[in-house]
Amino acid sequence: MEVAIRHPLAVAEAAAALGVSPQRVRALIGSGSLRARRVGGRWLVDGDAVERRRRGERLQARPLSSRNAWALLAIASGERPSGIDPAAASRLRCRLAARGLAGLAPLLARRARRIALRVHPGERGRLLGDPALVRSGAAAAADLRLGLFAPDAAEGYVAAADLDGLVARHALRPSAEPNVVLRVVDGSWPFPPGARVAPLPVIAVDLLEDDDPRAQAAGRAALQ
Repeated sequence: MEVAIRHPLAVAEAAAALGVSPQRVRALIGSGSLRARRVGGRWLVDGDAVERRRRGERLQARPLSSRNAWALLAIASGERPSGIDPAAASRLRCRLAARGLAGLAPLLARRARRIALRVHPGERGRLLGDPALVRSGAAAAADLRLGLFAPDAAEGYVAAADLDGLVARHALRPSAEPNVVLRVVDGSWPFPPGARVAPLPVIAVDLLEDDDPRAQAAGRAALQ
């Protein structure tokens, strides 16, 4: 039976409306989560279904708690989340399957506090090598070969208990022209002992929050 659709959209148009990749739209079509019809070798998506999905996502747009944000990132990294019950983990898996990490990235802001500071250029290497810092964002893109060259980037996660020591050791200071981004984790430390670079999903989400369009593009590419 042929699927009747109203206000048809191309896959690329539906992706732009939902803020996801075309690959994600095709996955939603394949799972039956998005009404569409194949015409002449290409998919036409029901525009009304896209709008309903957008409205539903807006209703679920409350940011996740820090604990749930890190649990979601653990799931996206292929790890078992800690600190939440199985039912909560199951709900997070369902949301991740339905929207993808790029679609949920705006809900993860509570994972850490973002602090912008400045370091002397000659101290940057020692800061990035500090055991208290887990590199992420543009500062970690080269580690995972994400195609982003950012030689001056200094970004990473630090536990709240280690923040003052890190700031003092590297003479970090407030500035109108910051060149360091610290993401301070106030709750349980989400990285394994000795970790020096954040997992790819964490790095990608941080890149999506970067002001640089090149970093944002690298983040989107890493999640496809």
